Amino acid sequence: MYLKDDREKRSRGRGILLHLLPCVCAAHLLVACAGLNEFPSADFDGADYWDSGLVYHRHIDVAMLSGDLSTPELFLSGLISAVAASANALYFIDEGAGQLVQYDFTTMAARPLISLQGPFTPGLYAGLDGNVYVIDRGNNRLLIYDTVVADVRFLPLGSIRGNPLDVAVVGDGQWVFVLDGLQGNIATLDMFGGVTQIMRPELPTSMSFIAPRAIAAGGHGLLILDGGADEVIEFDFDGNPVGVYGADDLLNPAALAADACGRFFVADDQGLYLGFADMSLPGRYVTVPELAGSLITDLWSDDVFLFAATRADGIHMLLIDPPCGAP
Repeated sequence: MYLKDDREKRSRGRGILLHLLPCVCAAHLLVACAGLNEFPSADFDGADYWDSGLVYHRHIDVAMLSGDLSTPELFLSGLISAVAASANALYFIDEGAGQLVQYDFTTMAARPLISLQGPFTPGLYAGLDGNVYVIDRGNNRLLIYDTVVADVRFLPLGSIRGNPLDVAVVGDGQWVFVLDGLQGNIATLDMFGGVTQIMRPELPTSMSFIAPRAIAAGGHGLLILDGGADEVIEFDFDGNPVGVYGADDLLNPAALAADACGRFFVADDQGLYLGFADMSLPGRYVTVPELAGSLITDLWSDDVFLFAATRADGIHMLLIDPPCGAP
């Protein structure tokens, strides 16, 4: 993991540079992002988590949740495109059924929440405030489902005319980042749905990306998974590039998750990769025999567990050792 001024992989496609259009004062963005319970202070030491590992915990067979006695109307395909978790609930998008589904860890019961058009995206985020954010690509909008009052809001994504792909949230919905998988734009929405800034592509550089596939909010900023250059690129919340990770290791990466400790996780053709948003620490692959042969479509970290959604084998839970904040 190191900064690169020139990369051979750029020959595989046209890179793009992100820059900010005139927008809300950057200081406002930093104030909104600072001191929230989802992010630790910026002085964490990544070396404290160097010996991190994953311990297999449990498997949730999504296909077995279909049509149970509590929700006879629920019929699932088992093709999971996105996963997220918060408190005692797991959320996932069933591609075949076109449904956002909630699974209660306490009762082990599932129920459908929202029907989606074009549910072929990892665009799902579960916030600590009880809101679940979902990309509804077919209608070019963001759905915010309030699990407390069972209400849903619709935010149009007219500023993203390409392919809204993924979503990341900072704090209790103060700032929402929506990634456009076609043009590489990142639109920043405030808690009322207004677009406050857009990071746009321009010229190729060593810190741009070719084929963005996922976005995640980490301890210091945003991480973008680039499936075209096989790497993870970090930006601060102002859109300034910070670092490039995994460029010498990753192969056809498909899914990304990050935690508040500066760690990130990537699923690719070679397995599960554990990396650090720290230029001095190299990443490595973590062996998880239970996931051998599984096609991972999405990852989610709640700082304690890593959730891995698969194409046809349900959802797997892995304990992150040590969890964030552990002594």
